[in-house]
Amino acid sequence: HEVTLKLDDLDSDISGPESYSMAISPEGTSITAEAPVGLFHGIMSFVGLLNIDDSDSVLKEMIIHDKPRFEYRGHQVDAARNFRSKEAIMKTIDAMALWKLNVLHLALTNDEGWRLEIPGLEEL
Repeated sequence: HEVTLKLDDLDSDISGPESYSMAISPEGTSITAEAPVGLFHGIMSFVGLLNIDDSDSVLKEMIIHDKPRFEYRGHQVDAARNFRSKEAIMKTIDAMALWKLNVLHLALTNDEGWRLEIPGLEEL
């Protein structure tokens, strides 16, 4: 299944830097966006349609036009009060990409000060 990525103008009703259009047919998939971030969102939508449990599954024919409703779509991680490992932060970023969130608010300090990981005292 061939996937084609293209930067081009979109229809005015879905135009925007994070917008994309995706057409899936038996011949292949075409993802068109006005900016690279739109292509990335289109790729993430395409990946979400794939059935990783069945490599022989066939994608249904469809056309998707997607434009974010809100410009700011964020997630906050309060590492100042609750320690998070590097791996946990990386998993959070991966999940944000899957859900097409575009802002990570990483709270590293608050008036309580820095938090250190202390093995055996996870509640800190």
